[in-house]
Amino acid sequence: MASYSGIALEHFKRGEIEVDHYPKEDEKWNNRIDNLQMSSRQSQYRESTRAKMGKGKRLEESDVLEILVQLEEWKADENNKLSDFIHQTAEAYGQGYRNIWNLVYGKSWKYLRKDNEE
Repeated sequence: MASYSGIALEHFKRGEIEVDHYPKEDEKWNNRIDNLQMSSRQSQYRESTRAKMGKGKRLEESDVLEILVQLEEWKADENNKLSDFIHQTAEAYGQGYRNIWNLVYGKSWKYLRKDNEE
């Protein structure tokens, strides 16, 4: 993008200018010039990206314990998919998908998980 636009590479490296995939944001692999635009960090997040991000509200320990109980109940039915649980839980608790994914897969709140007890 620096070569195409003629803007010095250092402006990109310092974070003054960022490159965003647009208009086909679901094609992150498509780095053709017609799918890229220059933007600022703030302006590059469209509604679809913001929906995947957290709402700025941290889970309370009581919420995490409740989610872990719900997770065990969900896992009891082998027909249930974990991705469905994560999506539903993220929406119900006003969290981003990744935050709940980290909880489900034991990447966060490790000390609360029963499977960590010896």
